[in-house]
Amino acid sequence: MNTIALLQAGGSGAFIIQILPIAAIFLVFYFIVIAPANKQRKKTQEMLNFCARHRIGADIEVIPASKINEAYERVLASDVRYRFVIDAATLK
Repeated sequence: MNTIALLQAGGSGAFIIQILPIAAIFLVFYFIVIAPANKQRKKTQEMLNFCARHRIGADIEVIPASKINEAYERVLASDVRYRFVIDAATLK
């Protein structure tokens, strides 16, 4: 049976022929976008679990909102040892 006969009204394979391109697009999308994203998410979670088990974290320096300009000047002067975290309680 050829493709033309399948596409004619009443052909038994017309639905399959119409749905095939959509299925192909979904498969390509899955293998190009979804599968690599899932793999990367698993790797990131493993790394975070490792850091949690070994108590590895970022050193921070909590600053009030009023000292943002001073912190920025320290960044420009390369006088920063820790990450700056702005205390949300001091925001107005």
